[in-house]
Amino acid sequence: MVLRLFLLSAVVVSGAIHFAAAHEGHGDEAAGSCAGSPDIGVVAYYRPGIVTVDGREDDWDGIDGFEVQLLPALDPDVDKAYAGGKMSIKAIHDGSNVFFMLQVDGEYAYSQGANEKCPSVALMFQVGENASYHNMGGCKNLPGSCNNMSCRGHEVDIMHFSIGNAIPGRLYGGNLADNSEGTGNDRFGHLVDVYAWNPHCRYLDGKGPTGKSSYAQNDWHGAWWHSKITFNSGIVAGDSPYSEDGVKGTYYFEFSRPLRTMDRSQQDVQFVIGQTSRVAAAFWYPIGEIK
Repeated sequence: MVLRLFLLSAVVVSGAIHFAAAHEGHGDEAAGSCAGSPDIGVVAYYRPGIVTVDGREDDWDGIDGFEVQLLPALDPDVDKAYAGGKMSIKAIHDGSNVFFMLQVDGEYAYSQGANEKCPSVALMFQVGENASYHNMGGCKNLPGSCNNMSCRGHEVDIMHFSIGNAIPGRLYGGNLADNSEGTGNDRFGHLVDVYAWNPHCRYLDGKGPTGKSSYAQNDWHGAWWHSKITFNSGIVAGDSPYSEDGVKGTYYFEFSRPLRTMDRSQQDVQFVIGQTSRVAAAFWYPIGEIK
């Protein structure tokens, strides 16, 4: 028996994040505008020193977010929307780093060491000027012919967090062991830094069609939590599964990354205060078993 995962993609194809300057507030027109995004907009307000990346939502009280309906990626029919509810996306920055909080209601599901039996999330950002969210960059070249020349301009930057080996409240992502090897991997918690030209040409930062392509690193850090986890002290792997399977509550996924990175290979999005970046989000949730 294997568990089937249902890919649910937040339909934010025209979504954008506006990085507000320090003087911009909730009432300022500049803070609420998202050029090129008439339908969806998330404002990353300047809020220094308020967020600790631990998966908890308390730090985010008072921060406006945007709710998006979760539809199946391959069949985006409203009638087949994720039954747990919408995804809430919030963002802030402190002048050096950007922070994201994703909230999704859902019954608790966790199986240690089995990413396919646990929820996971991803954020995708446009890097190349010709990149589309449909087909993960939209380059028409297939494996064997896709490379940084044939697909130039179709780059998208992806952060993907699969929680099967991640302890709630603990920090994952960029680490000394993987960054010293020059890749976007995370061998400990699978919070990986990836780029793509299309779904068939997707690689860890620092790798490519012929193997190691450049020196890179994982610039993301993140943590997860669920509202039905009741531990008040630090959690360790021996406490797994951390809560009771099937109880209704809310998943929290919290992330941070520098606004600018040292990427030289068009694998990372570069955020600029006062400007807008396009973003998409996805959520995977285990829904049943098939033989």
